[in-house]
Amino acid sequence: MIHLGYVEIVYNEGSRLQVTEAGRRVLYGKEKAQLVVIMEEMKAVKTVTARTPKVTPVFSKNDKSDEALFEVLRVLRKQLADQYGLRPYIVMSDKTLQLIAQERPQSIEAFGEISGVASYKQAKYGKEFISTIKKFIEE
Repeated sequence: MIHLGYVEIVYNEGSRLQVTEAGRRVLYGKEKAQLVVIMEEMKAVKTVTARTPKVTPVFSKNDKSDEALFEVLRVLRKQLADQYGLRPYIVMSDKTLQLIAQERPQSIEAFGEISGVASYKQAKYGKEFISTIKKFIEE
């Protein structure tokens, strides 16, 4: 509307908008506003989304229990992410889950020593992860 001259910016009065004479004629129905519609041919555009590569856990071939615990921890991470409205990788990265599955911390302090577990995550998610690990070990 500014480009068509129906409204102007009055900079010396606090940068407010002001209806011009042409704008008043349109406003009160004496003239019709002449607007231009640009028609563009829509082309099919393939959208490319950035995807993070899936981290394949590196576990020893002899110990399948680490891999099983990793999958259990991924389920827990997804539940926590849904509960807090976050993306799963924000709760805990796959690399950190892999380290947790290998180390199997039994206390909150040991959980906090894992690389990738900051004190915030230790306090917020530690109890759930520790209880899941203990439950997994008992089974």
